[in-house]
Amino acid sequence: MKRILCPSILIFCVLLGLASCVTPNILLSPDLIQKAQVMDVEGRLGWLPDRHLSFGPYFTQQMHREAIYSETEGFWIQKTQWKHALGFVLQGPKGAEARVRTLGTFVELDETVFPWMDRSFEELSLYAGSVDYEGMDDSSAWDFFLHDPEGGKKVDGDDGLLRSRTGDVIRLRAVKEIEGQVMVLPRNNVGFEFFEKGEAIGAVSLLNAGRVWIREDLPQERQQVLAALSAALLVRERLEEQSNHF
Repeated sequence: MKRILCPSILIFCVLLGLASCVTPNILLSPDLIQKAQVMDVEGRLGWLPDRHLSFGPYFTQQMHREAIYSETEGFWIQKTQWKHALGFVLQGPKGAEARVRTLGTFVELDETVFPWMDRSFEELSLYAGSVDYEGMDDSSAWDFFLHDPEGGKKVDGDDGLLRSRTGDVIRLRAVKEIEGQVMVLPRNNVGFEFFEKGEAIGAVSLLNAGRVWIREDLPQERQQVLAALSAALLVRERLEEQSNHF
């Protein structure tokens, strides 16, 4: 005899499947949530190497990647270094463009305890790059630097900086908490919030497909720069994971 599932059970299963696909929000400043445009990211997930991102009025073009692997042997200490260079153009409203260049670096030091056993005792992870907004000269471009992008180590002070070559500074603060969830154990970074003069002006979530927040009352040039920084964080190669495959 064939069994027929109750319609209510079928509906429950469908709703459960949909709920599992929903990206939760990272925990952000209330003021930013009220004033920011929220944009879901498309194109981040997948295995295609030439995939492109889009969120709101922004989308990436001309994406180029280059992976660099080097290994230096020592008598007792072995230094292994991974680097990943990436460049792309972010298109924005009214044809505005920002050219982004990034470089991720991960260094691991291993000590030979016995001929058959190594012990990893030091790791260093950095992510840096530049944002050149269309129409700006080199003196007005922006540079960014991020300590420990994964968030496995405690960082004193800001987690990163976005600094214009004219002196403006936007501070990056790692977000580790998710709305509606209690953080029992230490968690890696799930996103970053951007602050200027102590005020939250934007954020990016790295959960699942990704999500971007940008204050709508900011000048268009500043919005484009924050969108470019968000895209750079979303496409970053996780070199820490690649090192585990060696």
